[in-house]
Amino acid sequence: MNNNIVKDYKLKMHFLKNEYKRLLYKSIMHNETNKPIVQSFIRYKLASWKIKTRISFQKRTCIVLGKNRSVYPKLNLKRHTIKKMNKTCLITGLSMGKW
Repeated sequence: MNNNIVKDYKLKMHFLKNEYKRLLYKSIMHNETNKPIVQSFIRYKLASWKIKTRISFQKRTCIVLGKNRSVYPKLNLKRHTIKKMNKTCLITGLSMGKW
C-alpha cells in the first residue's frame, strides 16, 4: 500500500476515536442528573480540544494514489485517475458531465 494511504488511515482512526469521546462527553454534559461540578469539568474538557481535530476538517485522500488534491468526494478519486479509468471503461455509466 502507498505510505500516504496508511498515514491517512491511521490519522482518521485517531480522529474517529476523538469523535466518540466528544459524543460521550456531550451526552454526560447534557444529562440533568449530573452535578454542576461534573458538567463544568466536561465543558472544560470539550473546550480544551482544538476545532481542527474534528474529522470533518480532515482532507479527502485518493484511494488509488494517496494524494489529497483535486479529489472528488463521491468517488474518492483524483480527476486524473477518473479520466484514466473512464478511458479504459473501468467505471461504467460515467460521462464527462457527471463528474
